[in-house]
Amino acid sequence: MRHYLSFIITILLCACSNSDNDSQQSALTFAKAKHTFNYFSSEDDISEAPEGMSKIEIQPDRWYQLNSAQDNIAALFDGIIDQSIERTWGKVLQDFDAYYPLLEDEEMVIKRIKFYDWQGTFDEPMELLVINRDWERIPIATFTGERYDTWVGPDPENPEVFTLAEPIEDIRYLIIRGASNYPSEIELYGEHTPGEPLLTKNVSRKVKLRNTFGVNAFEWDVVDGGRGRFINEKKVAALRNFSAIRHYMDWERLETNKGVYAFNPTESGGWDYDLIYQRMQEEGIEILACLKTIPPWLMATYPEDMRDAENAPLAYGADPLDPASYTDQAKMAFQYAARYGSNKEVDDTLLKDVSTGILYPGAKNSPVRTKETGLNLVKY
Repeated sequence: MRHYLSFIITILLCACSNSDNDSQQSALTFAKAKHTFNYFSSEDDISEAPEGMSKIEIQPDRWYQLNSAQDNIAALFDGIIDQSIERTWGKVLQDFDAYYPLLEDEEMVIKRIKFYDWQGTFDEPMELLVINRDWERIPIATFTGERYDTWVGPDPENPEVFTLAEPIEDIRYLIIRGASNYPSEIELYGEHTPGEPLLTKNVSRKVKLRNTFGVNAFEWDVVDGGRGRFINEKKVAALRNFSAIRHYMDWERLETNKGVYAFNPTESGGWDYDLIYQRMQEEGIEILACLKTIPPWLMATYPEDMRDAENAPLAYGADPLDPASYTDQAKMAFQYAARYGSNKEVDDTLLKDVSTGILYPGAKNSPVRTKETGLNLVKY
């Protein structure tokens, strides 16, 4: 099951995000938590960490982000206060989370938080949260970037106060909630018991240079153009120089008409994907599936002057931050993965919309579309 689920998870991860309402709710939750739990000390503690606290060492490479591109979160903990954090552009999700998982036996108690406000302006604040042992998300600090070239504390209303009124305990994850900008440095103080790192065996692998090269390819790079069910041996001979091909395929090929899926051959173009993939497997050439463009029936939901095959894979007017907006593409990806992945136990009722039967009744050597699962021809 993991093979066909991986296709769908990949698509949904690119789509998943909290909405603007969630962002507003997060801010409200923070405000409520601050009021209810009185997180912040009222004393002036602009000095270094008081007695009984130590600086908590953060391993920068442990952070991971749920987005299509990564901001340089690791630089928030590199000790450099006079350099802005590098942010990437063109991210699918502007509102996202970065996670820092604690190790199984690691213990952390946060008592004090410092942000270095170097320079830059902010449209949205950055939030620092924790997830505790009960899987509760608790906001513990907000950074707004309102000051310049100075350390500030976790409460924008009391920026010179760094110590929390109550320690934050039972932490299993730290979360940085994405913003329009970041401080140049973050320091956490309190109590910390590092866990034992997971040790993995160093496996030495000898990989031949020829097995590290791949090439982009379309259906017509394997079969005859106009004759999608016939392998072109000269083209296959050229592909033997590579160990993998990234198969660029248009969504329209697999789902020419909404809700109807065809593979051997496809409705659009008449390409026999089964034949192509089976031959590539025989040649020892890995297939990396790369789905692209949107089909005409989805493009038709856009105004005429906005119709483009490279539009985002959702209907016009749909919320791009709502995972449900990508349901059509997820359904198609499931059908593809169910067929070409390795799981043969896919519920047959989920494949009811796969086109089957003789393509040209009465014609000699007419192709016959079939319903298949677990062909084990595509892994990535």
